[in-house]
Amino acid sequence: MSAERLVTAALGVALAASGLLGWLSTPLQGTIPGYAFTLAGDLPLAHAVTRPLRPFSAGTLVLVLGVVTVAASLRRRVRAGFWLGAGALLVALYAGAGLLYLRPEVLEAVVEQNAERQNIKGFDRSHFGGNAAGMFVAQLGTEFPADRAAAVVYLLGFGWQLAVAAGLVLQALALWRGRRTLRWDALAFLALAPLMLAAVSWRGVIADYEAAGARDLAARGMYEPARAAYERARAWNPKLIHNPDQSHRLGEVYTRLGLRDHPEAFIYRGDLRMEQGEFPEAIEAYGRALALEPDHPVARRMRNGAHVAAGLAHYQAGRVHKAVASWEYANTLDTLQIETHFYLAKAQLDTKRFEAGIRESRQALALTRDRLVRSDIFLLLGDCHYQLQDFATARVAYQSSLEQYVSVVDFINVMARRKLQGL
Repeated sequence: MSAERLVTAALGVALAASGLLGWLSTPLQGTIPGYAFTLAGDLPLAHAVTRPLRPFSAGTLVLVLGVVTVAASLRRRVRAGFWLGAGALLVALYAGAGLLYLRPEVLEAVVEQNAERQNIKGFDRSHFGGNAAGMFVAQLGTEFPADRAAAVVYLLGFGWQLAVAAGLVLQALALWRGRRTLRWDALAFLALAPLMLAAVSWRGVIADYEAAGARDLAARGMYEPARAAYERARAWNPKLIHNPDQSHRLGEVYTRLGLRDHPEAFIYRGDLRMEQGEFPEAIEAYGRALALEPDHPVARRMRNGAHVAAGLAHYQAGRVHKAVASWEYANTLDTLQIETHFYLAKAQLDTKRFEAGIRESRQALALTRDRLVRSDIFLLLGDCHYQLQDFATARVAYQSSLEQYVSVVDFINVMARRKLQGL
């Protein structure tokens, strides 16, 4: 077999492998593999690691393309290699553009996880001194289109990157071999890719244009035209309702116009209260927004965040029992958040409610795959078992904390090593 065929076959194997790797890296719950990254329909994050095979998914399609590429390498099909690479690129581009414009609610949920991770880092640094205090947390946002695009690029996983790279190299190899015969094929692809991206994103792009105009009008005090522009933006892309920054800006416009019977007006009021640390008033404002629209995603998210922030304020002031009450109530509003279980595990340990601390630690472990966060949760779990004089289980927990690091176990996680020495 010639070197060219070997390279083509290797690229086919890379494409097939990319279908099994992660296509979306959620900061706390782990990566969603390509075979579970659906190209249409719902994409829940609750079971990012254990999701079953989905036939119409990015990974499944790329895996099939990889198998066909390996078969094509045996017959030296130059044109087939070009279009197989093009297919992989189109699937990857569709996945990225779809996350940006077709499923922004998923992007918002993942960015919210990133904010949770930042909060855990701050809490760990101030009140525990574990390993999560030193973790790197990217600054992700969704306020502007450029912010959302940067977040998508950052969060797309290694499987997506491998599919893009293999697709590009397949096309380059085919063009190098058949540069005279594939001229029209290359032009067709260069026309097809923008058309596909436009079909996915045109409504979202128009909505972003309207929202940018609305921000400019509001900045100049022209609130009525700004209101109309924001509402047109939501008409073009109804999923903008998931964006907290736009809800805040629209709420400010409604408030300036005296239109206080909109959920966004109360969201804006709640946001102002949050900035001033007036958490009960913020919770009330978000509750009034939900009274007008019970399923408003931003109002629900912000009300939950207000309860979490109130708990942190209580904890920092030494009112641990009030902090526990706030965090336990926040858990009833969102059972999948991780930071509250982490905070509660530490608070229950502080108040000598060790069985409750064990329960919260195990719930947190069930929700997160982040190694640094898990290492600290295992430490809290071990401390609770140690206080109950269950030394064997405590030792297992401390050892599990160490095992979160495979290659650098001898250099970090000093806390777990120190605790193990006492058992």
